Amino acid sequence: METKLILDIETMDAPPASILAERDWLKPHANTKDPDKKDAQVKAKQAKLQESAALLDASPVPIIGGILNGKPFQFFIWGKDKPVNFAIPGVELLPCASECDLLLCFKWLLDAQGSVIIVGHNVEKRYNGTGFDLPHLRFRYAFHGIPLPVAIDPFHTRTLDLMELYFRSSTTKKDVFVSLEEMSIRLGITSKPFPFSGKDIPRLWQAGNVVACLLKNYYDLLLTQQVLSRLIS
Repeated sequence: METKLILDIETMDAPPASILAERDWLKPHANTKDPDKKDAQVKAKQAKLQESAALLDASPVPIIGGILNGKPFQFFIWGKDKPVNFAIPGVELLPCASECDLLLCFKWLLDAQGSVIIVGHNVEKRYNGTGFDLPHLRFRYAFHGIPLPVAIDPFHTRTLDLMELYFRSSTTKKDVFVSLEEMSIRLGITSKPFPFSGKDIPRLWQAGNVVACLLKNYYDLLLTQQVLSRLIS
């Protein structure tokens, strides 16, 4: 029997040293000849790089959330032997001492399931270069030297991406990229966005507001579940 996993991850800003290394690799457009234009292009890329610091390969993953066969769970970094003094009704909270431990726990969970189909928003890399959750997780496993869970191994992964489902269900969308909240509003599931977005997660996490980050992750999981239900009903 196939297991369905609805997946969503959160990321932190990459370490400063990694961002500096990325800056050194930035180049102007290949066909630009004017030195001033080259300099301006590199500076523009540097500014954009800083804005996307939570989307780099070096960006750590503090939360992996999922709904596995209808049961929500969240692995999250919380520190060794630190008591969890909060709860989210209906969610199994699974604290981990580090990103490495978080990835190992997620691997053990997935590898115990057998055949898994992973459902998410912008979850897998496609021909047009978009896709985040699974490519990012694969890099983080490689960074820590941990073998991939079979279910996210590129040679075995089976996915269902809401963006492609929505694209095939819409007569107005000309581009495959559409946000999860835009989908939910267009489908009549919600009427307004969540109070903050995934871009706010690094700031909130650094401020110690772990519960807010977990709630945002859980909200996106539930929204993914509802959008999926509408699109395949």
